[in-house]
Amino acid sequence: MAVYAGGDLNGAPVRTETPPMRAITADRDGFVAVGEKSVVRIGVRPTPATVVALARPGLAVAVDGNRVYVGTEDGHLLILDDRLHQVGDVGGLVRVDGVAVGQRNGAPQIVVLDRAQSLVTTINPNSSGRGAALRAGNGATTLVADHYGRFTVANTGDGQILGFYGEPLINRFRFPLPDGPYGLAYDDQRNLLWVSQTAVNRVTAFDLSAGEPRERTRFASVRQPDSIAVDPTSGAVYVLSATGDGLQRVTR
Repeated sequence: MAVYAGGDLNGAPVRTETPPMRAITADRDGFVAVGEKSVVRIGVRPTPATVVALARPGLAVAVDGNRVYVGTEDGHLLILDDRLHQVGDVGGLVRVDGVAVGQRNGAPQIVVLDRAQSLVTTINPNSSGRGAALRAGNGATTLVADHYGRFTVANTGDGQILGFYGEPLINRFRFPLPDGPYGLAYDDQRNLLWVSQTAVNRVTAFDLSAGEPRERTRFASVRQPDSIAVDPTSGAVYVLSATGDGLQRVTR
């Protein structure tokens, strides 16, 4: 893994050796990544990564405070402590391709995405139970939460972005967005949802403050822009090509 200081993609990165990884998320002053066999904590300084074996094949990861949530190929949500030791396991799902943590009434609300069934499901980590599962169109692929406690899903199969909110979870909007909506990132400082459209190599920003998405800006991206991230301080958007065209940084 390569970490570039201050968003300078032309500078020399700090490199850290890790096992093969499938998903990564920011965690305070570092990152947590998950692969088929292990979960890894990575710092921004040139120090060895902390690698811990997983009981099940990992697919997705999210962090909330001192808890790490790992979605697995075989339909489990593993709950890990700050040392990456497993302290819980919620099963009964088919796959967990995405995990997002929002806040609801001062407590974390966890939602997982199953691509195989195009479902979103609320998880209660304290009771190791599952809430109601809601259909997310016919081809949901990615999931993101924002600081309002809202969960947005890219429904690539139907050309839509979907908004879910509340306890119990309710589908609040279905917004048509053609051309392969896929990558999602939310800028909590500027209240913008960024969505990549992989069929046309474009990234579009939406304002969700009125309840329905309203387009604010867009830009042309690298080919196959599957992954997006936002720097919460500067608002810079990072787009990663899935076909080897590199990493793109766009400032506003």
